[in-house]
Amino acid sequence: MSEKEPQRKPVIYDVTLRDGNQALKKPWNLEEKTMVFKQLVNLGLDGAEVGFAAASETDFASCRHLASMAPENMIISSLSRANKAEIEKSWQAIKVASRPRIHIVLPVSRYAVKNILQKSQKEVRKMAFESVDLARHLKRNRGEVQFSRDHSAACIGHVDNKFKGTGIGSCSQRPGNGHGQHR
Repeated sequence: MSEKEPQRKPVIYDVTLRDGNQALKKPWNLEEKTMVFKQLVNLGLDGAEVGFAAASETDFASCRHLASMAPENMIISSLSRANKAEIEKSWQAIKVASRPRIHIVLPVSRYAVKNILQKSQKEVRKMAFESVDLARHLKRNRGEVQFSRDHSAACIGHVDNKFKGTGIGSCSQRPGNGHGQHR
């Protein structure tokens, strides 16, 4: 066994302030979110998705507040659908962080494309690329863009193959290099 440290360490990224808050009967107020965020910071996490800034003015204010108190080395993100207004709102909320990340999510299962988005697959691909381009433009050389295909457990395995090989997957674009890490 080598005593050499691994070349890459895992990135610990938490979504409690977004997903966990949605699951509550009574969502957290700003004081409660701040308390949870401070605990996440104390745990030494690499990043946190602090909310869905476009959901409401309350969510926007809490995302902005938490982004403003984040340590310099911590990634702070807000979730957005592939929608211009939501992406812009997310950026306005988190741009005060040292390491902001816009997280864009778009449903791409056949069911969602047909019944929820009511668009063609070509239109959805265009939405995906345009939303990532907008986020890249907003962040310029600061921050990151993360794109995720969204699908429920019922749709797993039914993501249209036409999205494969297009870069429409889970993608993070790091600052400065213009290239995404596709997963």
